[in-house]
Amino acid sequence: MIRFRFFAILTVLSISTPALSQEHLLSDRNGDGILEVAAFGDSITYGVGDSAFPAAGGYIVRAGVLAGIATTNFGLPGEEALVGGQYRIAQVLSSSSADIVVMMEGTNDAVHQASTRELKSGLQRMLNITHALGKQAVIMTLPPPCCDRGSLAPFTTSYSAAIRELASSNEVPLTDLEQVWSTTCVNKSECELYNLPEGLHPNSLGYDVIAQSLLGTLMGIDLLVPGGAAQLEAALGLEPGSIMVQPIMQEIP
Repeated sequence: MIRFRFFAILTVLSISTPALSQEHLLSDRNGDGILEVAAFGDSITYGVGDSAFPAAGGYIVRAGVLAGIATTNFGLPGEEALVGGQYRIAQVLSSSSADIVVMMEGTNDAVHQASTRELKSGLQRMLNITHALGKQAVIMTLPPPCCDRGSLAPFTTSYSAAIRELASSNEVPLTDLEQVWSTTCVNKSECELYNLPEGLHPNSLGYDVIAQSLLGTLMGIDLLVPGGAAQLEAALGLEPGSIMVQPIMQEIP
């Protein structure tokens, strides 16, 4: 477990703007004076394949740096939601001061061809635990593997559909990474957001994209609609073109 704390004051957290059309989630829910976001998952959460942050880095560190918030990485390489995640999460979160918990599990379950029904039940238990501990949950769909790991894609696609259903039925915010990969990868068959030819773990560029996608969710900005990227850039004080996530439909000139 690696913890990173940043205490920069963001103007975006203290102003009201029409750009934040969805629910803004960044708040100190437990009243300890620190806004903290934790990431729970497997090796993708941990940051395997990330050359910029090779140890417990990945998307959550980037999100913390960009937004000036405290983050904790609870990623565990090799974990399956059904074998370890649904049991580990209670122990981890019961001693965590995180206000928000971001969950991304299922890729390793795909390796062992777990049924979608069983995975959905396991993720529901994890959501129940998170809510019972008074924390705001955010759930992520799974980037579709390619290349050497392309055989896993039918499973992750089925899992992602179930994750969308869970987000809807539980009224939990969703970061749709499967859709982000679809709109943002230039080469759809060999996505440049992955370490290739492995095609399972994101590279540093891919972790940037996940961090940006998560911040869009946390700040109530939909990056999959035209203009969403510009809104997030303005909110974070970034140069135009810094956000790489592409919308589902491009703006018509």
